[in-house]
Amino acid sequence: MIRIFLFVFLTGIVFCQFACQTESVQTTGIAAEKPVKVRVKPTYAAEDRSYKAHWGDLEFPVVNDPLPGNKAKQFTISKDSLLHNLYQPMSFTKGGKIMDLDVIAVVIYNRVNGQPSMFHFYERTNFTVDTTRYGNTLEHYIKSGAHVSIRGFRENIPINSVAFKVADPEGEYQPPVYFKSLNFIEKEVFGFQLYAAMGRKMLVRLDTTAEHSRSVFEMYRDKPERYEIMHIPGFKTIRRSLKDEEKLWPSDNFTRINLLDKTKSWPKDLQFYPDYYDVRDKVIQLNWGRLKTPALLEETDHNRKWRYGPKWKGWPDKDELYGFLSEARTQPMQLKIDDDSWKPVRFDCWITSETTEDYRFLAEDIRHPAIVEILEKLPRRSSIYIDNLLVENKAGDVRWFPVPFAFHFP
Repeated sequence: MIRIFLFVFLTGIVFCQFACQTESVQTTGIAAEKPVKVRVKPTYAAEDRSYKAHWGDLEFPVVNDPLPGNKAKQFTISKDSLLHNLYQPMSFTKGGKIMDLDVIAVVIYNRVNGQPSMFHFYERTNFTVDTTRYGNTLEHYIKSGAHVSIRGFRENIPINSVAFKVADPEGEYQPPVYFKSLNFIEKEVFGFQLYAAMGRKMLVRLDTTAEHSRSVFEMYRDKPERYEIMHIPGFKTIRRSLKDEEKLWPSDNFTRINLLDKTKSWPKDLQFYPDYYDVRDKVIQLNWGRLKTPALLEETDHNRKWRYGPKWKGWPDKDELYGFLSEARTQPMQLKIDDDSWKPVRFDCWITSETTEDYRFLAEDIRHPAIVEILEKLPRRSSIYIDNLLVENKAGDVRWFPVPFAFHFP
């Protein structure tokens, strides 16, 4: 009996020794070898994983890698500093070593041509601004104030990106983005729209049952390899064609915050919503307390310069205008089209300034506490943009309004 007990006891000890070695691999052979650890993940020192962007003697750490989905922290540099480095080499590094890239692109969001401009550089051993081709244009844009991003590509895939603002605190405040002007007075209405978006087939938006769009429907329906038909009952638009790059900021490095509640189950993509198109001879204005965008019907050369931001004769001076913001924070926005009122039910709200962080809110009400918290601290020399605006009338009809709006505070 004692022998049986000792045998069981010793067997248990041996079993325990093997069971406790869960992270060791048993080796064979006469000579004992050191156990080999398994499931050990490789480790990297922080400096070996760090990404940076370089432009001459300017250096920007890239916060997240790789793109897409990169929310790069924004930096601010002086206009003179960027102009000093404009013709110096650009590069991205990883762990201090230059990355092998096919293209480096410089994207400028500027007030000159009203849309983001992208400049591509292909000299892989020396990514430098071409003085004979792009130099003068870039200088002109930078001197006028801008937001800039540098993006590195390999085989048409974005690898890394960094964004920064160009500051000129001594000069006149220049909003970072202006819009292409839409002529609302004589705007033609179309029964279809070609919507080009990156990474998918051309989208054809139309009412497939409408007689006025039948010929267009028949033209594209038999080409499914190139076109996707989207049926929207009663569809009409003033934008016969639309591209992703025509959006306010088609790709941005803003801190994006989703505040959706009532509409969070609605489709996120705006192409599912019918356009608002009845703009001919209409007075259109976005009201927010005593802040009002100019009536879009009243287009003059002076108004066009500041597009839909309040800076023109007959409006308060910039000190009084900035004071209106305190009152507006407690007021809802309202889109007025002649005598009709449309309620904003979802929109993108960009808040940008020369001295604080930039934000992009996906919101339903400008009075949301998260937005108000930012607006309470918003300094002078800032702008608020409203884009991708869904509005609802008293009958409950929801439309995608085709134009962004802005409020500027010099």
